[in-house]
Amino acid sequence: MVLNLLLFTIAFVTFLQDVGDFNLGIDQFVTTDHKGVAAGKPTPGRMSMATSLCFTLLSISLGLVRFNNDKAKKGASYLSLIVIVISFFAIVTFIYNIPTFDKVSFISSMAIHTAIGFFIAGLAITLTIPNHGITELFTSRRIGSYMIRRMFFQLTTACLLLSYVILYYYRQGYFAADFSITMVAVIVIFATLILLVIVSRSMNSIDREKRAAEEELNVINMYLNATPDPLIVVNKQGTIELTNNLMSEVFGYTEEELKSKTMDSLIPVRYHAEYKKHFKYYFDYINDVEKKGKEYHGSSVIEIYANKRGGEEFPVEMTLNSTWSPKGLITVAAFRDVTRRVNAENKLQAALEASIIGIWDYDILQGKLHWDETMYKLYGADPEKKESLYDLWTTRVHPEDRNKIETLLNDSIAGHSVYDTDFRIILTGGTIRHMRAKGTVYRDENKKPVRMLGTNWDITGQKTLEASLIEAKKAAESASKSKSEFLANMSHEIRTPLNGIIGFTDLLIKTPLNESQAEYLKNVNNSANLLLDVINDILDFSKIEAGKLELHYEEVDVYELCEQTIDVIRHQAEQKKLEVLLNIPPDIQRYVYADPVRLRQILTNLLSNAIKFTHTGEIELHLESRIADEDENKTYFQFSVRDTGVGIASDKLSKIFGAFDQEDSSTTRKYGGTGLGLTISNKLLALMGSKLNVESELNKGTEFSFEVQFEIPDGKLTEKTALFRNVKKVLVVDDNESNRRILEVMLAEMNIESLLANNGIEAMELLEEHKDFDFAIVDYNMPYMSGTDLISQIRNTLNLSADNLPIMLLHSTADDDIIFKAIKDYNINFNYTKPIHSGKLKTVLDRLANYSTATVAIANGKSISLQVDDVVSFSGENTTILVAEDNPVNQLLAREILMKIVPDANLIIAENGKEAVEMYQTENPDIVFMDIQMPEMSGLDATKKIRDIENQQDKHIPIIALTARVLNGERETCIEYGMDDYLSKPIILDRVKAIVKTYLIK
Repeated sequence: MVLNLLLFTIAFVTFLQDVGDFNLGIDQFVTTDHKGVAAGKPTPGRMSMATSLCFTLLSISLGLVRFNNDKAKKGASYLSLIVIVISFFAIVTFIYNIPTFDKVSFISSMAIHTAIGFFIAGLAITLTIPNHGITELFTSRRIGSYMIRRMFFQLTTACLLLSYVILYYYRQGYFAADFSITMVAVIVIFATLILLVIVSRSMNSIDREKRAAEEELNVINMYLNATPDPLIVVNKQGTIELTNNLMSEVFGYTEEELKSKTMDSLIPVRYHAEYKKHFKYYFDYINDVEKKGKEYHGSSVIEIYANKRGGEEFPVEMTLNSTWSPKGLITVAAFRDVTRRVNAENKLQAALEASIIGIWDYDILQGKLHWDETMYKLYGADPEKKESLYDLWTTRVHPEDRNKIETLLNDSIAGHSVYDTDFRIILTGGTIRHMRAKGTVYRDENKKPVRMLGTNWDITGQKTLEASLIEAKKAAESASKSKSEFLANMSHEIRTPLNGIIGFTDLLIKTPLNESQAEYLKNVNNSANLLLDVINDILDFSKIEAGKLELHYEEVDVYELCEQTIDVIRHQAEQKKLEVLLNIPPDIQRYVYADPVRLRQILTNLLSNAIKFTHTGEIELHLESRIADEDENKTYFQFSVRDTGVGIASDKLSKIFGAFDQEDSSTTRKYGGTGLGLTISNKLLALMGSKLNVESELNKGTEFSFEVQFEIPDGKLTEKTALFRNVKKVLVVDDNESNRRILEVMLAEMNIESLLANNGIEAMELLEEHKDFDFAIVDYNMPYMSGTDLISQIRNTLNLSADNLPIMLLHSTADDDIIFKAIKDYNINFNYTKPIHSGKLKTVLDRLANYSTATVAIANGKSISLQVDDVVSFSGENTTILVAEDNPVNQLLAREILMKIVPDANLIIAENGKEAVEMYQTENPDIVFMDIQMPEMSGLDATKKIRDIENQQDKHIPIIALTARVLNGERETCIEYGMDDYLSKPIILDRVKAIVKTYLIK
């Protein structure tokens, strides 16, 4: 400080001499400047005015730096800057070689080495206080400071270089003085603009970064306030700097009240030492991280009590965690209220103390076992006796369990297993008790086991209950098995006589009968079928309720399945003179993986209900499909069954799906049935991941629908609709509007134009008006003029031959005799039993497109029928059929049915499975119909033996199962034993006919 004051005095007095133009004689006080005197200097030995001024300013700056005051440091910074500027200009005048210019003589009088020294000294003082004065503009993080940092040095360098170049050329005589000055100004401005453009891009980038930082800060604040725990940010002194909203809610303090407070205000006094010790340990670790540049890992947790504003104490889990920031590591303290957990632990501890859970502690190193009081009680031991507890324990353990338990204990200590088991003990009086035991092994730093701590508790009551439950489960399973067997046997016993009743009445109905006989037989047949339906419904419902029913998927032709379903209910509909419509678009996905039996059962239930509750009008089965968006190998199918029946009242819709429920009690009396049909259908659909939907209007009709997803077999995607180029225009004649609409849509999707007629008269008018029809579809049963009458007029009056206008006649099975006669009389090209679907229609058009219809009609002498009537042409000559059936009635029925289908076949009967195997070997049959339940040897065992014989002979004869059992998986069991197909009793003509066609007609 003294030296600094001396420097200031000398420099300031010298500066005053120059300013006041006087001489105090101090310049040569120490020694005489002989050279200066000789040179005639006015003030020999005196430093220049610029030098004395710089020394004065530097001495003042050094004095101000010593004060710990922002204003003093700012003054020191500015004074040092003046020194830097003066010395800088002195250096520039030397470099530019202009020391003699009068206008800069004050500066140019300073020697170059002196100027450099002052420049360095001023810069050094400025850098010691970088956050004050003009230097702050260079060191600040603000955008303006960034701009100065980017522009100052570049602009200074550019200006110096440009001004030097202009001065040089000025001195060479290239520029005038005024032009040179102007040029310097222009270039400086231009350089400044260029640098501004460059810097502005960086400033924009900084602005974006600033916005991103602000957004990040907002996210952090949102995160802090979104956390489930109160949070505070503290510094290393434990002072609170920031809080989240939950701190105010939980502790009761406002954010302003908490800021600048210490952790002492949140922690009760008696816990201060504990938490401060924890803080010290944690911050020592943080300081070590900062000093050594280590990577920060983990957090620190302590359980302690906290204070709310009102003085209420509550237990908390305080977690300390740190994260990096521009200022270094910042520490966050989170408080989690653990009152509920602590209370629960206290209750658990109290419960343990009051419970019968014994605690044992095994010192592995010393080989000593310690028990608490409860353990002594559990093992019936006296704690006063001094005996080895380990020996006592092993003697109490049941001898059959001892080796197992000791082995598990040793394995647990070795680390090979977990000690968690149960065993039996024998008390002094011989009483056997069951114990549950758990234990945990504790190890030292070398992983060596040193201690094992565990528990025992009595589970005798639980074991007794488990044993009783196991017995009950076995009894229930036995009862369930007995029930299943009973259901199977009852099904067989009931269906066997029904098989005879339904089969023989079905045969009798097809024989010549008078009107009364036919009516009686129909009533018998219907009653038997109704009884069979009731039995089937009850059995299905029982299986579903018991969870025994499963779906079995296989490749299914949707067209064929719908057609078969219609065939089942067609007779019922014809009896009530109802129109049955099958509406399947031509482009529908045809082949899928589905359970055909259950899907057909659902559709049959819905169609049968529709017929039951419809007196006049029509029944429609409509089908649509769409490829699943999520998987192109799966297809959604929408099935709907619509009728024009009595409908259902809106307040009764929910009731119809209940088991044994119908719309009201009078429905059962009026229409019959168990009320299980819809329930079973809905439960089956639930297994398929769907459900029934219903829309109905009273006295107008009902529509049931459901949507199911099926997988598409590989390579079986639906092909595009074929184009029939020689069939461009079709006449559709049908009195049913819905059927006309369906046919119109089918033809339109095949790009075929159609004209519709409501009756024969309209059809004749259209035929006279349009001469370009390629094909006609005519319904038989129409008002005013029947289909055959219309075809007679077309052939005879309009003279349109079978070649000129091919015709397909649609009819019901009840009209077969009339139809067959009309086919011959009027050269009808095709006939089909209604309803027709798009697949069959495409078949007809395909035949029409590839063959001469006249030739076909003449060659065959009859119309082409699309029904399964090809069996009629097969008489069974040179064919042997073996029927294995123990019931005489069923033997007779099978004989009658097969003789009607294949009258020339050789039919042999076996009365049991053993005979069936023998006859198979001696008679060499072409097909076997095998009953499942037979004496001596069942049908399944007989089939297995036949297949074993065939494996040696390398051949395979079709074996068809005949069964009255309807157990879940019965069909799969038959197939598993080697059977080819399955016929459920009662057996009727049409089903057997289909089997014969499949397996005998090649």
